[in-house]
Amino acid sequence: MTLLTADQPLKNSIVKPEESGYKSNVLQMFLEGLHQRDGSHLLDLGLISGNNINFFLRWVNKLSVCDMFHYLDRERRRRRPAGRLEQHFDFPPLTFDGILLWNLFDYVDNQTAVKLVQRCHKSIKPGGRLIVIVQGDPIVFPVLSTFAIGENFRLYPRPQPHMSLPLQRRQNREILTLLTPFSFAKSFLFRNGIKEYLFQRDEDSPISGESKDQMK
Repeated sequence: MTLLTADQPLKNSIVKPEESGYKSNVLQMFLEGLHQRDGSHLLDLGLISGNNINFFLRWVNKLSVCDMFHYLDRERRRRRPAGRLEQHFDFPPLTFDGILLWNLFDYVDNQTAVKLVQRCHKSIKPGGRLIVIVQGDPIVFPVLSTFAIGENFRLYPRPQPHMSLPLQRRQNREILTLLTPFSFAKSFLFRNGIKEYLFQRDEDSPISGESKDQMK
């Protein structure tokens, strides 16, 4: 597992704004909530970006980045099933206050998505939050795109044409079902077709696969 952990900003990281950017309401709510937690630790499952690292460290005490898009593309190139993806997500229980899944679910099947959600639920602290972004109608990104964060919580898509991954379209009820271990907190549908979801682990929620009695 390749993991970057930081508690200090990186140098020479600049985002050049594009007209296609939009303000992420969910990201703002997510980070403002983390900012209020003592010693907050954020896990970013997106592409490693110096600019994003610097932005996040203005809001949290510690940041870890595990580029799941890299692993997903690598498994595809090696003709391996995407179901192996969760093997790269191996963190101790109750480690993170927040997890950013970004638009990863747009490119994994249901079986892989369920396994990732279980890993997220196991590694996030009670009261911790999780962000999911998906494409609606019409299709926003013809090729896989990651996000760069600008000022005022604006997200700018960054096409990754070298990652040729099939798009998995899901309806709202399917997303809510996949994230069943978490409680739904908020969602936004933007004019550009992007849907953002904010989920939270309940304070008394047992780790996925365990009962509440086992947690006592």
